[in-house]
Amino acid sequence: MFKYWIMKKIHVLIWMMSVISLGLTSCLKDDRIDDLEYGIRPEDLSTKKIIEIPADADHMKSIAILAVGAEQEITIGEVRLAAEKPAGEDIEVVLKKSVQGDLIPEGEELFPLDKITLPTSVVIPKGERAVPLTAKIKTEALQANGSYLVIEIESVKQPGYTISGNFGNLLLALKVRSPYEGKYKYEMEGDFAPPASTEVYLETVSPTRLSAGGLFGGKFSNKVYYEIDPTTNKVTLDVDGQATSVISGTYDPNKKSFTIEWNILGGRYVKETYALIQ
Repeated sequence: MFKYWIMKKIHVLIWMMSVISLGLTSCLKDDRIDDLEYGIRPEDLSTKKIIEIPADADHMKSIAILAVGAEQEITIGEVRLAAEKPAGEDIEVVLKKSVQGDLIPEGEELFPLDKITLPTSVVIPKGERAVPLTAKIKTEALQANGSYLVIEIESVKQPGYTISGNFGNLLLALKVRSPYEGKYKYEMEGDFAPPASTEVYLETVSPTRLSAGGLFGGKFSNKVYYEIDPTTNKVTLDVDGQATSVISGTYDPNKKSFTIEWNILGGRYVKETYALIQ
């Protein structure tokens, strides 16, 4: 009886280890491939060699660029081989830039193609799966609200490769990066939400407008927008969908920090302090 009990325990342990092993294996998989977000069926990876520009499901990459100097180099992402094995040879991928196609939102500004220098081709090296995709931007062409262009995989020089149906192109949105964008030490107090002391990244909306999400302990999901006047250093804010009233808000250009006090929801008090880390 004791021997039977021991054997049963061993079988249970072996089963548990196999389940854990399967779980770990699934962690190594690309969920976006499983969810068909790349336009690639998992079973195709063993039979096809697919070239793509990885992106989110909306095929878009937004980049805010600090308008300093005549030209800035940006990293767009990468051109990648989606296949069972790394590249067995150098793979030359031919690229094209345009301001046409269904990806570009109707009525939006188009980025002038003569103001971006994109390589005509990139090479995924033998033994690798991807190559970085970079470009040079003439800063004079940047606009506060952003402008758009499309980068497309035109062809592959070597035979035997398939251009991804969903991720063979990428919508690129370029805009002026706010000089106030960055990671901040964040302090919050008041009677609206529990006190907070953490780090918050303020993202560019326009050169003087920034946004942050996930504040106030998840009290609501709305983004908060801060507007900094570079002339007066006055700071105001807008909380999406909520009535607010600013008591005071001042930016200190020497310390690269600002404090803003405001009321929300019938007088609830909030005091926020941001100090730039990087």
